Amino acid sequence: MTAPFELGAFWAKAGDCASAHPVICHMVDVGNVVRSFLQRPTAAGLRRRLANDLRVAEATVVGLFSFLAAAHDIGKVSAGFQRKREDLWRGLADRGYRASPHAQSDHGVVTQLALKRFLKARLGSVEQALALARMSAAHHGSFVRVDRATEREFASGAWVEAQDLHLSVLERIFEPDWAALRSLGDDPPPAGWLLSLAGVTSLCDWIGSSTDHFPFHILGAQDPAAYATGSLRQAERAMEVVGLTGWTPPTTELEFAPAFGFEPNELQRAVLSWVTRNERQTMLVIEAPMGLGKTEAALAAADTLVRRQGLAGVYYALPTQATSNQMFDRFVRFLERRLAGAKVDVHLLHGLSDLNDTYRELRLAAIDEDSEATIRASTWFTAAKRRLIAPFGVGTVDQALLAGMAVRHVFVRLAGLADKVVVLDEVHAYDAYMSELLDHLLAWLAALGASVIVLSATLPTSRRQELVAAYGGTEKPATGGYPQVTAVSPGRSPETFVTAAPASRDIELRRLPSAPDALAPAAATLAGRLAGGGCAAWICNTVDGAQRAFAAIRRALPSDCAHFLFHARFPTGQRHELEAHVLRAFCREGARPRRAVLVATQVVEQSLDLDFDVMVTDLAPADLMLQRAGRLHRHASRSRPAGLDHPTLYWLEPPLADGLPELGVHEYVYDRYVLLRTWLAIRERTHTSVPSDVPSLIEEVYGDRNAHDDPRIRGALEKARDELERRRETDQAKAGAVQFINPDRIEDLYAVQLTLDDDETSPVHHTLKARTRLTRPSVTVVCAHRDGETLRLQDGLILDPNAIPTRDAVRRIRLSSVAIQRWEWWRHFSSTAVPIAWQRVAALRDCRIAEFQDGALEAPGLRTRLELSPELGLVIRPLEEERA
Repeated sequence: MTAPFELGAFWAKAGDCASAHPVICHMVDVGNVVRSFLQRPTAAGLRRRLANDLRVAEATVVGLFSFLAAAHDIGKVSAGFQRKREDLWRGLADRGYRASPHAQSDHGVVTQLALKRFLKARLGSVEQALALARMSAAHHGSFVRVDRATEREFASGAWVEAQDLHLSVLERIFEPDWAALRSLGDDPPPAGWLLSLAGVTSLCDWIGSSTDHFPFHILGAQDPAAYATGSLRQAERAMEVVGLTGWTPPTTELEFAPAFGFEPNELQRAVLSWVTRNERQTMLVIEAPMGLGKTEAALAAADTLVRRQGLAGVYYALPTQATSNQMFDRFVRFLERRLAGAKVDVHLLHGLSDLNDTYRELRLAAIDEDSEATIRASTWFTAAKRRLIAPFGVGTVDQALLAGMAVRHVFVRLAGLADKVVVLDEVHAYDAYMSELLDHLLAWLAALGASVIVLSATLPTSRRQELVAAYGGTEKPATGGYPQVTAVSPGRSPETFVTAAPASRDIELRRLPSAPDALAPAAATLAGRLAGGGCAAWICNTVDGAQRAFAAIRRALPSDCAHFLFHARFPTGQRHELEAHVLRAFCREGARPRRAVLVATQVVEQSLDLDFDVMVTDLAPADLMLQRAGRLHRHASRSRPAGLDHPTLYWLEPPLADGLPELGVHEYVYDRYVLLRTWLAIRERTHTSVPSDVPSLIEEVYGDRNAHDDPRIRGALEKARDELERRRETDQAKAGAVQFINPDRIEDLYAVQLTLDDDETSPVHHTLKARTRLTRPSVTVVCAHRDGETLRLQDGLILDPNAIPTRDAVRRIRLSSVAIQRWEWWRHFSSTAVPIAWQRVAALRDCRIAEFQDGALEAPGLRTRLELSPELGLVIRPLEEERA
């Protein structure tokens, strides 16, 4: 058997020369990082949950987790790993260790075998031993599979003795109380406990593997326990440096008015009163009309839950990048007021977050050691798989949904959301596929101690019931009124309470024809309403439609009327400028133009605090039309121009054929059935009252009633509903195929394979990527202009595709990029090679170059051409139209 002073001969990390860090030292490092991670103040909720799952003291859980995580690299005590460095292998060979020609090279496999054997001897349960060993061995991102032949190969011998010695040393250092696990019999701990172990092990291994925090050590004859003392001090320092221990939950109650600048309304007071009284893990579903302060209610409730339950932070999830960007600014301001003086990490999570100015400033504040800034964005969290670990985050819902999908390191993503407050905004905007993924995520959040706050202005009864069931509610929630809040804890019956509705606003509804040749009359109508001044919005369902509407409104408006176009097919930099310009012009504190029209796609219908005097919209599902109408007269204190003192929503009715609307491209954006039901619900209405009419209008569109007196309409509805149900079943099946296991089926953990790629810039085929939305695949192109031999970006930068770009050039290249989904152009650019120099830059390795000449680009065999317009963005124009 290997003597203790020989432990230093087994290496785990090696440098260029013969320098190395012993396996026992690295395992002790990681165990100490886990111990420090679990003992930080914001891990109180995590410790309590883990302890409650085993019915033991919190200190017992710390010992168990520290040992089990430390043992993650015991598989490196094997011939297959030690032979990877022949210069370091010779010392072991001289001591009599041998390697077979077929030695297992995957040390994760050996870890699972060695730890399973060791734990079985202490626990007496094969099932428990396997479950725990499987979590520890998964630290490289996926669960390992072991065949019987490999298991027999590692059943005995000198390597087994060396492994057991290492594990016995760890046992002496971390003192795990095995009685806590033996009390479970043959049952492994709950799914939330196991997945927390896997997630904490992986993220602490990343910290423990850094030579910045744990430099290589020569163990020699030193007792590993003595090394562990210094290692713990290094671990505590590492936790502080990466940004995991810079703050503690506030000890005083939130004072609403100083935090938000106004006194709470009845809805906000009711929500705060409930979370203050409640001591349990909770999901709140807050349904209230647009502009009633759901965001402030959510932030105040999240703050209270974090403070009272010792939770690890907040993740605020929104449907789009644009809404995430605006919420990030609001969230940062809230943290600055609430956590003044604490060093707090907050991150923006979406694919273009590093191009956001506020976020870039926070990242620079973290890098600048002399900065006095306390709100920061530490570099350690910017790696893709670590983003959710940050204490506070704002981003797209996609980042959260990935935590429920079969992606590598899914348990790290789950650990990032565990024991936090997760706010899910605008949940009505999710289709069947995303809703299925969301429900699956809610089941995991319930298992992982996370509290959830769901926000929506327009939620059908059936969807509310699905959300409550997904989080573990035992009964269907009551429908009490509107606004209303539904509160539920896992395994309990939901509670519903209703707050007094604000005074209803009467919105006038007017129909306008929407045939292509009728855009001019619609534009003229809108221009006429603005004759005396005012601000209007025209919201379209497609980018092409928005570009056509903008051209029509531009012709109809007088020269002194400002006009903006905002959609997702502008190059990134220009889109950010337009987004900022729109917010400045139409937000509450903005410099409002005397007379202006904004033409936009759905990017402005969710969460953006914009206000307009009059609006035109395409036909859309009723809940989304209400969302759009929520931007009408949103700021009640604002004075309105003459003739616009009453909110008016013009909706463009599709042309009729045989008594039914011809929905055209709109039914490729939204379900035909829902559009038909919406059309039926509003076609005879001349007014709607918000919020009093909201519940009845939503149920009229999404409820079960499907009868109609007209047989043509009844038949069309039945056909459309059948198609919708088939499509939903298909989409739900697609979502089920990419989901991680269910938390109540832990037995599936032994067969699950984490194969999906969650890297947004990865060059793998789109079918292998984790898709959080069933949208068409897109390709990112960099818009460049060809002038003879010179290729230039819009900002004038000369582009050399054969040279590796500087950091500044990478940013400018990305700001000149745009995503294209149109099928023929997606296929064209996907078959175009990424410049070789760009393949070495992570941010550019999925970007192609689109070369424009005189503002246009054509490709052989394609029926459309691309035009890059400074006013319209990227236009996809049919060649037949060009020839005409």
